[in-house]
Amino acid sequence: MRNRRRGTVALLLTVGAGLVLTLALIPSGPIAPNRAPGAPSSPLATDSSCGGAPVPPILTGTLTDEGTVLPQPVVANATVHGTVEFETTDTSKYGTTVTCGPTTAQGTVNASGGFVLNLTLPSGSCGPTGCLSYSGPYTPTSYRVVGGSAPAYFLRSARNGSQVTLDWVAALDSATTSPNEFGTVSVDAPTTLLANAWDGAGDPSTANVTYAWQLAGTAWGSTGPVDGSTFLVNGTVAGQPGTVTLWVNGSFNGTAIALPPVHLYLAAAETAAQDGSVYPSALDVGVPAVLTLNATGSGGYVYAASLSPGLGGTERNVTCRTVAASGGTVDVSCAFSVTYEEAGEVAPEATVTNGYSAASYTYLPVVVSAAFAVSVGPDPAEAYVGGPLHVQVSVVPHTGTGPFGPACLLTGDGRFLCDRSPGSSWTLPVTYSNPGTYSGVVTVADSSLVNRTVGIGITISTLPTTPSVSLDRSTVELGDSVTASATIAGGAFPLTYWWNASALHGTVDTGVTFSDAIPSATFTPGTVGAQEVTLTVVDALGTVVASDAPLTVEGDVVGLVAVAPQTNESVPAGTAVAVAIHGVDSLRNFVPAFAANVTIRVASGCGTVWLNDSSGAVPWGENSSAALGAANWTDGAAELTVAASSAGPCAIVVASPLLAGPAEIRFQVSANSSDLRLIDPDYVRAGPTDNSTEYAIVDEFGNPDRSGYVIVETAIGAVRTTVDSPIHDGSAGPTVWVNFSATQPGSGVLTVLSETNRSLLMVRISGPAGTTGLSALDEVALVGVALGAVLVAGVVVDRRRRAAAPAARAPPEDPDEPLRRLAEGRSHVLSRLAADHDTDLDGVADGFPGPPPDAAELAEWIGTLVTEGIVRPSVGPDGRPRFRLANPDDRPAGPRVEVDPLALDAALARRDFDAADADDERPPA
Repeated sequence: MRNRRRGTVALLLTVGAGLVLTLALIPSGPIAPNRAPGAPSSPLATDSSCGGAPVPPILTGTLTDEGTVLPQPVVANATVHGTVEFETTDTSKYGTTVTCGPTTAQGTVNASGGFVLNLTLPSGSCGPTGCLSYSGPYTPTSYRVVGGSAPAYFLRSARNGSQVTLDWVAALDSATTSPNEFGTVSVDAPTTLLANAWDGAGDPSTANVTYAWQLAGTAWGSTGPVDGSTFLVNGTVAGQPGTVTLWVNGSFNGTAIALPPVHLYLAAAETAAQDGSVYPSALDVGVPAVLTLNATGSGGYVYAASLSPGLGGTERNVTCRTVAASGGTVDVSCAFSVTYEEAGEVAPEATVTNGYSAASYTYLPVVVSAAFAVSVGPDPAEAYVGGPLHVQVSVVPHTGTGPFGPACLLTGDGRFLCDRSPGSSWTLPVTYSNPGTYSGVVTVADSSLVNRTVGIGITISTLPTTPSVSLDRSTVELGDSVTASATIAGGAFPLTYWWNASALHGTVDTGVTFSDAIPSATFTPGTVGAQEVTLTVVDALGTVVASDAPLTVEGDVVGLVAVAPQTNESVPAGTAVAVAIHGVDSLRNFVPAFAANVTIRVASGCGTVWLNDSSGAVPWGENSSAALGAANWTDGAAELTVAASSAGPCAIVVASPLLAGPAEIRFQVSANSSDLRLIDPDYVRAGPTDNSTEYAIVDEFGNPDRSGYVIVETAIGAVRTTVDSPIHDGSAGPTVWVNFSATQPGSGVLTVLSETNRSLLMVRISGPAGTTGLSALDEVALVGVALGAVLVAGVVVDRRRRAAAPAARAPPEDPDEPLRRLAEGRSHVLSRLAADHDTDLDGVADGFPGPPPDAAELAEWIGTLVTEGIVRPSVGPDGRPRFRLANPDDRPAGPRVEVDPLALDAALARRDFDAADADDERPPA
C-alpha cells in the first residue's frame, strides 16, 4: 500500500452486502506530540482517494479460448488474478488522511472455464493514537492469468456488474477476401479484391501481416502488386470461371503465424436485355406511354438506361432498380415515360449498362395516331317538344386510336345517355319535354383512354301555331290599299313567311323573323271580285302553316268589251262567230256578271244575221237589233254566237244605256265558206323525234275542203321545226302532211294556220324502242303552258263556236261517251280542289277513277272550268300554277255533275274529231 501519511488508519471492510467494518490502525512510527491546550486544530488531510466506481466484492467469471492457432492457451486449472483499488482512511488526533491503493484476489478456473474472485479488504483497527479503516473495492480493475499466455495470443477482459469474461484471443486467427468465397463481376469491369486479417474475436488483426495473391483461369487477368492488401482482376469473357488464392502470414510479439490459404472463385457476367413492354402500344399524340425494360447483370454495380423514343422525341435517361438473384447476379428493371407530339409508327430503342457492360433492346412498333378529334352535328341541333332529336357523333378520320366508344351525351337537363357499341360514328336519339335552349356535351373515348368532349347547342321549340290573318277591312273599292296582319308564334327560328293575294296578284310581301312577331303587308288589289289574302309560314325545321282571310274588291263598270277570236279577220259565210261580252272597270279588268241590259245590233253589211243565245237562234235583218237581259250573263260574260249569210264587211255593235260608249266587233264574211279542221288523233302516238303525220281537212260543216294550205304558226314544247305542206287529195279526201322535228321525246303543241282560221294540234314524240319519253306529270306541266297558248289564241272558244253553228250534223253512234268522259273529268277536277287552299297540277291529275287522262284531256277539263269561272288559277312560292274553287258551292256532291251547255259544246267537238279518225281508219284520240 502506498503510504500517504503516517497515522492512525481506520479500515472499513465490507462484509457481505452493505456491512462495513471500521478498524483503527495505530501507526508504527513516532507519534506526534500532543498539541498544547488552546492551540489551533490542524486541517483535515484529504490529499488522495479512489476515484473509480464501486466493484462487487465477489466476481464470478469465465475464461475462454477464442483462437485456433496452435499451441492454444491452457484454460482449465489456470489461476486468475484480479486487481482492484481500495481506500484507506487514517484518523488521529492530528486529523484524517485518505489514501488509495490496489488489492489483488485470485481464483482457480474449473474444467468449464469458470472461476470466482473474492475481493477481501484488510481488517480495520484502532490504537491509542488513532484508527485505520478500509473501503472498496473500486475500479479500475485488471486481470491476468498466472503462467503467461500462449504464443500469438492476448488476453481480453470485460466486466458487466459482478460477471467477468476473460478471453484468450489469437492475434491472427483467420483471413478472408472481399468478395468472399465466390465473386461475380461484370465483364470488362476492373475489380478490386480486398484481403482482410482477423483475430480470434472477429476483429481486425493486430498482428503484423503479409499477403500473397495468385490468379488462375482463362480470360482472367490481373494488374498491380500480388503482395498487397488489394488485388485487381478483370474478366473479359462471360461464363469463364476464375480462381484467386490468397496466402496470409503474420507475427505477434515475436511469434510467427501462418494461416491456411483462402480461395475465391470468380465468375464474369455480362449485362443482357431480357424483355421490354410498351403500354399502350397504340396511342394518341399527347398521351403518355410507359416503356419498361428488364435485364440481368452482375451485382455490385449501379445500372442506368437510356431510351431513344423516335418521332422527334428527346432521349430519356433513368436509373434502374436491381434485385439480388442467384450466383451474385441481379435482376434489373428500368422504366421510361414518353409522350409523343407527332403521329407515326416507330420502334423505340433502349440501352442498359453498368458502366462496363451494356445491352440494347428494340421494342415492337408503337403506333401513334393524330390527336383524337370528334365532330358533332347538327350544331345547333333543333327539334320540337316531344319530337325525336338525333345527335350525330363521328370520330374525325385519321385521328385517335380505335376501337372507339362509348359515345355519351350529357343532355343539359340532367340526363346522361350513352351508346356503348364500338364504332367511329353514332346516332344518339333524345327527346325533350320542355322548350328552351340546352347546352349539351358529347364525350367519346378511344382505346388510349383519351376522352374527347365536344359541346353542342340544342334548341327545343314548340310547333308553330297557325296564324290568324286579319284585314283592316274586308271590302274595298278598286284602287284602295289593304293592310293584312297576323300573329306568328312558336316554331323553330328563323321563320320565313310570305303574303299571297289571289286574283292574279301572287306574292305581295316576304319576310324573316327570329322571334314571335306580328308581320303585316299593305298592297293595292288590281282586280275586282272575291279574293283571299294568305299568310304562309315555314320554320327552320320545314313545318308549314298557312291561313287566309277573304277580301272583296268592288269596281264600277265603265265600259264593255266584245271579244271574238275572228275579230277583223275573214270568215266564210254561215260561219258562227263566238262573241263574249264583258263589263270592264277603269283598269280594263273584267267585272263579273254585269247584269245591265245590253243592246246588240248590226251596224253595217252582213246580210241576214242569226243570233244564237240561251233562248235559241233568232234571225236578224240588216241593221236589226236584239236585247240581252241578266239571264244571258253566265260566267261573268254574255256569250252568244253570230252568223252572217252573205259575204262582205260586217260590224256588230254592243251597247248599254248605262254606259257612255259601245263596243264593236268587225269581221269580213268571205264567199268561200271553207274552214280549217284537222281531223286526226289529238296526239301522234308513234314515230321517232323526226316524223310527219297526215291530217284530213274538212270545212266547218264536215265537208271535204280542197282549198288553201297549212302554215305552222307557233311551236311549243318538244317540237323544234316543221315543214309547211299544201293541201292534196288523199285516200280519205283532202289531206295535209304536217312534218315536224323534235329536240327530245315528249309532248309538244303546234298552232297551225290556214287561209281562214287557226287550229291547235297536240303532238307526242316517242323515243327509241324501250324508252318512255317524258313522264305523265312532265306532260301535265307542259300542257299547262299549252293551255295558256290555247286560251290566248281562242281555240277553246273557237271549238265552242263551231260546235254551236246552225249546221246539220249526223248524230254520232254513241253521243254520250265523250259527254260522259268530259263530265267525269270535270267532276274529278272539282273533287280535287278546295276553296280554302291551292292545288297544283300533280294534285289535280292524281287519283282519276277511270283510265288516266292524257295531257290534252287534263288541259281541256281545267280550261273549260277556268273559262267558266268555276276554277280560279293562282301561283305558289315555287312559281308553279295552282288552282282552287272560286266558290265552295261548286264542289260536286258525287262522282258526276250535270253537264252544262259549255261542257256539251266541248264534248261534241271532241266527238266529231274521233268520228273523223274512225273514217280515216286511225285509232281515236
